[in-house]
Amino acid sequence: MVVDIKTLLQETKKTFRLGLPIAFGFLCIYLNNTIDTIMVGRLGPEQLATMALALTPVRFIMMFTIGILSALSPLISRFYGANDIESIQPVVHQGIFIALSIGIIAGLIVFFADHFFICLGQPNKIIPEAKKYLIAVGLGFPPAFVYICFKFFCESISDSKAPMRFVLISIAVNIFFNYCLIYGNLGFPALGALGSGIATCAVNYFLCIGLGLHIHLHPRYRAYGIFHHVP
Repeated sequence: MVVDIKTLLQETKKTFRLGLPIAFGFLCIYLNNTIDTIMVGRLGPEQLATMALALTPVRFIMMFTIGILSALSPLISRFYGANDIESIQPVVHQGIFIALSIGIIAGLIVFFADHFFICLGQPNKIIPEAKKYLIAVGLGFPPAFVYICFKFFCESISDSKAPMRFVLISIAVNIFFNYCLIYGNLGFPALGALGSGIATCAVNYFLCIGLGLHIHLHPRYRAYGIFHHVP
């Protein structure tokens, strides 16, 4: 088998051009989590423990949902590669429906999180605050999961930079709301760990609405008609 070095280098360049923004986007998401930990940690170990406890089910729900929605990427990529544009719209709509369904169900489940924490034998003094934090984050599950659908859609048609840009901006949004709501700055109440949960919820709505509007308004996506019908 003869390897064409020039073709190999060209394909490698294309892979990095598509993959680096995806990798950087994931790093930004983890950076947001790190920022939350640092800013809440300044309030003391009890507030930090509250957030850490609440994040246990959040991470499980997120990984479960991302695993299911990741099926969108190969489906959309196959149709995109075959230039079958019309088949992409129903796939994205199905993904949005699944994302909203899981988000709403998961958002309702977190209202009973205190029972889960009690079964784990967690300290009673941090359970009420952990539940409040989890409810705040849970209210942002639907937009967070719809954003993931939009993200997979963009990346599957070779546009990985748009999701990266919005998640990069979300770092500033997260820091601003954390600054206001955790410490009570700029006239906002000091909510501690709960403020970080509300900030995370706000970031999820920003990502969903921002990338959704980008897809709706940018000429590149017009042919796919993602918002022509309600899923």
